[in-house]
Amino acid sequence: MLSQLLIFMAKNSTMRRGTIYVMLLYAVLSAGCSGGTEPEGAAEDSLERKAQKADPASLRQAYQNYQEAREDPMPTHQIEEAGKLYPVDEAPLDTAFFVFREELIDAVEEKNIFAVMEAVADDIKVGSGGENGIAAFAGTWQLESEEKTQQSPLWKVLAEVLRRGGAFHKDRRRFVAPYVYATWPEEYDAFTHAAVNGAGVRLRSEPSLRSRILTMVSYDIVEFLGEEDKTETIDGETYPWIHLKTPDGTEGYLWGKFIDRPTGYRAGFEKRDDVWKMVFLLEDKGSS
Repeated sequence: MLSQLLIFMAKNSTMRRGTIYVMLLYAVLSAGCSGGTEPEGAAEDSLERKAQKADPASLRQAYQNYQEAREDPMPTHQIEEAGKLYPVDEAPLDTAFFVFREELIDAVEEKNIFAVMEAVADDIKVGSGGENGIAAFAGTWQLESEEKTQQSPLWKVLAEVLRRGGAFHKDRRRFVAPYVYATWPEEYDAFTHAAVNGAGVRLRSEPSLRSRILTMVSYDIVEFLGEEDKTETIDGETYPWIHLKTPDGTEGYLWGKFIDRPTGYRAGFEKRDDVWKMVFLLEDKGSS
């Protein structure tokens, strides 16, 4: 069982990281022998990434390739305006981190557990109660077998977090995503407010696309009144409707894709010995 191996790994913290990775690779490949499928060349991909990071020219080329492939990127500097929270993604300001993050996004899209685990710190934090380590990470995200790993909620959660920008700490050795958490204004209660993450989003009178449009909102910080049981699927994406109140007192409903809460899932990354690692992935349990 993959989770049992991860627990063993966590208890043997003196093991070299490379040894841990080989054991993880062996475990998942062994599970694949029983009928599952796993992308070939995972170990080779890992070695290629390490070689790329050691070669400045290759790193710069990877950076350029990822930049050219981006669609509608967020600005690297945040506009400041009272009552608004504009998007920002400072990742491109650091070449090595940007390439690391984009590679991690690719790994999540491919559900490549090898590459994701390579990016995870041994002491990763997964809960506000002090839960730490690879074993806790495996248990939280149900990485108990190849089948469960492929169905894990980790892929959707991490994909959304990574694609919603973020900001560096002043020392540039730490990065937090998404931007709504990283740059949340202190004057707003994080548990009672949320941020609209788009421009010209329609606020409706009822939780339905057929209901009347009350107004349009753009990057507003709004009062969060609750999440509806009703969901809506648009272009293959399913989100619940959110009940909210705008700063001028208008109450209405917004499709959930366009609302982010600072108490939702966020990820933190830290540069350790010149290597970036994900050091936490968690949410505030009291946010619902």
